[in-house]
Amino acid sequence: MGRFLNYRHKILAKRAAAPLRCLLPRPDPAALPPVTVFISSLNTRDALELTLKSLAATTRYPRCRLWIGDNGSTDGSVEFLDDLARQIPMRLDKRPEARRHYLWLDEVHASVDTPYWFAVDSDMLFLARDPLLDMVAVMERNPDVYLVAAEKREPEFGHPAPVTGEPLDLGEAPSTWLMCVRTSLRDRLSVSFQDGVQSVNPETGRKFCYDTGGKLAHAMREAGLRYHYMPKWFQTTYQHFGGLSWSTKLEVIPDEEYQKAKQRQLAHIRALAAADRRPIRFGY
Repeated sequence: MGRFLNYRHKILAKRAAAPLRCLLPRPDPAALPPVTVFISSLNTRDALELTLKSLAATTRYPRCRLWIGDNGSTDGSVEFLDDLARQIPMRLDKRPEARRHYLWLDEVHASVDTPYWFAVDSDMLFLARDPLLDMVAVMERNPDVYLVAAEKREPEFGHPAPVTGEPLDLGEAPSTWLMCVRTSLRDRLSVSFQDGVQSVNPETGRKFCYDTGGKLAHAMREAGLRYHYMPKWFQTTYQHFGGLSWSTKLEVIPDEEYQKAKQRQLAHIRALAAADRRPIRFGY
């Protein structure tokens, strides 16, 4: 629960670091190829608005195609997206019910026609600098790197599973809440972003699983294909709230104080989105 109580302090600290980030070298946006930015949403109306506003305000990427997939949201997200689609060029896919995140990522990976594509969660607050430029710049400098993730998800032992709370052992995985993929990876490797149980850990007797993208990263290592994690300082360019689609359900995490903390966080996100008057515009 602590991470939900102190996230505001993290945001303040990251904002304070913004002037230092501006001193770092940046690539020329005009020289970079077009990218697709994909966001999947499920009942995160206010957080989705905040994600789009803050990303649009912190990137100068000149050719950025927006693709949003909604999972049958009932909290006003669909109406918000319909209105946005009338204002800016974007692809909007609306599903009548929830779809597993990895299925969206597999579809995007198989069908995009831009050299790179991004997966961005719908509960992000981008704070400064230009994460899209920075991540594509890594790809451009390293043509043998096929995936760049904002963070590394370290292996965990006894991690509680969403919904059931069953303790699981997790393998290494990239942060699918913010990652960039070289589209030509699909020509080198045919592996899904699928998460799930892979085996039983003989040392602990617990199920061994990969979170979304972890199985793919393992296959890349086996095939000798490089992926890259951004340096720690990069995490000061954004705040990932995390778990907004499922963690407020009492049957998932019944702790009352946790639920109160999450409700306060949701109210804060709603206030941030309402106070942010910046337009949602992306270069095409």
